[in-house]
Amino acid sequence: MSTVAIGSNHFVDCQTLIAVRQHALLRVATAPLRLSLTTPPDLPNGRGVQVVDNQIEPDSHADVRVVASDTSVAVFWGEAPLVIATLLDETTVSLRVDLRPIGMSLFDDAFGLHVGSNVFTGNQITNASTAVALG
Repeated sequence: MSTVAIGSNHFVDCQTLIAVRQHALLRVATAPLRLSLTTPPDLPNGRGVQVVDNQIEPDSHADVRVVASDTSVAVFWGEAPLVIATLLDETTVSLRVDLRPIGMSLFDDAFGLHVGSNVFTGNQITNASTAVALG
């Protein structure tokens, strides 16, 4: 069992945390810690991020960087952090997300997960193949 905390939300055993138009955008796995951030291929600004299991894919934009250790993984756009995953214990990950540098209105703070003008606060989603699906 693994738990990912984003803002005030907890995602327990969810394969895909966030999907956009049925495209898996954000995934996190433990043992070992692995992060995948893959933006839809049709982003109008051309700021495509293609990171799968901590590895930058060949079709990713040149400004994408990944810094990884045994207990943390971060994906950057230049010097701006997009996603930072920190392993708190064997099964719990704290995840910080801010995709605004690549033109997506999706970020978290202490209140919750902000998607556009909506805020997801205090939710626990368990055993979902996709926890949050965006149109």
